[in-house]
Formats: sequence, structure tokens, C-alpha cells
Amino acid sequence: MKLIICCFLLIVIQSGIACESNWTHNLDNCEIKIKNKKIKLPLKPPCTTVMWPENKTQVEVIEGKKIAIITGTATNFEYLNKFWKVTKEDKCTMESIGVQLDESGQPIALSKVKNNGGIICPLTGLDQKFFYDYQP
Repeated sequence: MKLIICCFLLIVIQSGIACESNWTHNLDNCEIKIKNKKIKLPLKPPCTTVMWPENKTQVEVIEGKKIAIITGTATNFEYLNKFWKVTKEDKCTMESIGVQLDESGQPIALSKVKNNGGIICPLTGLDQKFFYDYQP
């Protein structure tokens, strides 16, 4: 029984949609286009999306909305390592923003910026529950 529950949880936890989208090509400058309007994100460059698996943008469907998370530059490693066991290679940060995607995978709305609301390590993927806080 425990094996069945563990397998089920593994499937549910890693249920994200991996996608490759052309909207991520200007993220080094923390810029995206929404409805053909270039928007400078209120994050410190370079920006990246939370990725999982195979270095593709992780997208979760939350209440019928496709949500991706964009992170700003990595927070000082020495500071983070005092509180969390992370590596420099994880590029963890404390600033992020959610982006809602349309059916074709293009950005249509942004959430509020999250500063100091916990750490996000964009290269390790996230559990779906984190995406609920990033709805516009």
C-alpha cells in the first residue's frame, strides 16, 4: 500500500507541463511581451523561468490557468546558505513573478512580484502547490 501511495504522490508532484516557448528569449534582460507590448519585469536581471524537466519551462495548470514562474538574479549564496542547504549552481533567488499563459503558450498577464517570500531555485523545478501563489 505504501508503494502505491508513493508512486501516486510522485506522479502528482511532478505533474508540470514542460514547454518551450519563444517568449523566454529576452529573459536575460527581464523583458517579456504581453499582447505585443514589451514589459520590463520588476526583477533584477538576468531572469529565468523555473525549469523542469530537461531545462524546459515548467508550467502548471492552476484553476484552469497555465502559470509559469520567472525568477530574478540569484540571491547572495552565503546569505541563503545560512538558512537553506543550497548550492551556487542552483541559482536560488528570493524574487520572482508569475506569468499566465494563453492556450498557445504566450504571456497574457503577470502576478504580483514576490520579494523575500521564500526561496525559489529555478533549475530544480517546483511542486505544483507553489504555483497557486503566482496567479494574476
